[in-house]
Amino acid sequence: MKKINQNQKSLDMCSFNQIPACYPAFPPLKSTATHHVAFDVSTLSGTNPPLPISNPIRTQRWNKKRHVRMSSNSAPGSPKKKRDAPTRWDSITKALEQHLESSKAIEDAIKSYNPGMPGFRCLRFFFDKILTGTDRDKFFKETLPKMRLLALRLQELFPQPLPLLLRNQPHCVTVSQEQCACLLANAFFCTFPDRNGLGFEYDHKVSPFPVFGFDGLFCQDSYKKMIGHKLMCIVNYFTRVTTSMPTGAVSFERHVVSRKKFPSWQGSSMPLCNLEIFAEGAIEDAQGFLQADFANKYLGGGVLEGGCVQEEIRFCINPELMVSMLITEVLDDNEALIMTGCEQFSRYRGYGGSFEWEGDFEDETERDAWQRRCVQVVAMDATPFRAHNDQFSAKMVRRELNKAYAAFDCPAAPEHKSAIATGNWGCGAFGGDKRLKALIQIMAASVCQRNVIYFTFDDSSFSEELLEIHKMLTERKKTVGDVWNIIKEYNESRKRDATLFDFIRKGAS
Repeated sequence: MKKINQNQKSLDMCSFNQIPACYPAFPPLKSTATHHVAFDVSTLSGTNPPLPISNPIRTQRWNKKRHVRMSSNSAPGSPKKKRDAPTRWDSITKALEQHLESSKAIEDAIKSYNPGMPGFRCLRFFFDKILTGTDRDKFFKETLPKMRLLALRLQELFPQPLPLLLRNQPHCVTVSQEQCACLLANAFFCTFPDRNGLGFEYDHKVSPFPVFGFDGLFCQDSYKKMIGHKLMCIVNYFTRVTTSMPTGAVSFERHVVSRKKFPSWQGSSMPLCNLEIFAEGAIEDAQGFLQADFANKYLGGGVLEGGCVQEEIRFCINPELMVSMLITEVLDDNEALIMTGCEQFSRYRGYGGSFEWEGDFEDETERDAWQRRCVQVVAMDATPFRAHNDQFSAKMVRRELNKAYAAFDCPAAPEHKSAIATGNWGCGAFGGDKRLKALIQIMAASVCQRNVIYFTFDDSSFSEELLEIHKMLTERKKTVGDVWNIIKEYNESRKRDATLFDFIRKGAS
C-alpha cells in the first residue's frame, strides 16, 4: 500500500469544493423572522465597523425567556430596594470607570458587583508569572482602559434585544465584530447576570446555557500555566481589537433537522464520498472547508474553566466563537451550530496541559458579501462513552450518524457545498472509537453529498489504515447502507479482540 507522503501533499492541492468559490449567489443581508441582524446593514462597508440599529426598544419589551439578559437592562439587585436605587449596571459602570492598575484592582472591581466570588488566584499568577515586564505595563496602561470603555458601550451597541438560539428553533443571529468585542469585554469583567436567578453559583443542571464569564478562568487553582496561556490568547485578542477594531460580521446559525427527515441509514444506497487524509496539520488550517468543532453540547465546553482540548483551543484562538456561549441553548441530538466569520487572532502549540500561546496571528482569509471571514465552523457534540463497547449498538451508531448529519446537512446543490474538515470526533476524553467515528462521519458526509478532509493529528499509522479501508470499501462499491450493516455485524459478533477495521479486512478476504 502506498504511504502518505506529507511532503508531496498539501491542502493547497486539494480539489474539493471550497468557500467562497462554491458559494451560491448571496441574498441581501437583512433581518427576517428567522434571522436577526444586530446592526444597521446599510452601514456595513468593510471600512469601518457597522453602526448599531438606530431604533432602540424599551427595556420592558425585552423577553428574558427569548433574549439575552444583558447587564445593562438588569433590574435592581433586590426587590425591596426603592425604584431609584442603583441598578446592577450602575454598580458595574461605577466600578469600570475607575482606573484599574493591578490584578487586585480588577478583582476588587468585579467583586464589587459580584459579591461572594472566590479569589482570583489564576489571574494573579498570570500577571506575576506569564504576562510580565513591558507587556504587563502595556496591558494596564493601554489595553485595559480601552477594554473598560468597550464594555461600557453595551447599551450603545445593543439598543435592541439580542435573541437567544433556543432548542429546536432554527434561527440565525448576525452581529458585528465590534459587537462581539463588546460582549467579550463584558464577559471578561463578569458583568452578565446569572441565567437562572438563583444567585452567583449555578451549574448545567439548573441552566440550559453555558456559563459566560471569565471568573471560571480567574479562580482556577490548578493547571495555572496552561490557563495562563489561554488568558494570553484573550489578552492578545483585546490588544488587537482595541488597537484596530475589525470591521466585519459574524453569524451564528442554529441548524435543526426534523427527526422525521433523518435518513434511513440501513437502507441508504448512497456511495461513499471522496476522502483526503492528512497526518499533519490541524482542522483550522483547512481554509475554505466546513471545519468541525468537536463540541460539548454546552457550547465552548471548558474554555472558560480548566478545559483545553480541541473545542477549547479553537475558542481561544478564535475568541469570537465564545459569543455562541452567550446566545446558544444546550444542543439537542438533532441540532448543530454553524458559526461563520470568526477570525483567528493567535497561534499556539501543544494540547491539554501542554497548551501554550505562541504569538499573534494575522488572519488574511477573504470576506464574503456579508463581510464575514470565509471560515465556517460547525459545533457537533458526540456522545460520551464510559463503556467502550456501548458505542457499537445500533441505537448509539444511529445517534452519532444523525448528529453528524445535522452538522453536515445543507440544502444547497452539491456543487455549492464545501468539503468537511474533521478528525477524531468524540474520541479522547469522550471515549469514542476512532475507527468507528471516522466511518460514521464518512457515511453522514456521503448522504449529504460532501467530501471529507480528515486530520489524524500526527497519527500516520491511522492515516494509512483509514486510507486502506476507504479504498477497500469504495473499490467494492460499498454503499452507506452496506457500511451500516458491517458495523451491525461487528457489534453482533462480540469479537472485540479485533478492531472494526480488522473485521472489515477479514470480511473482504
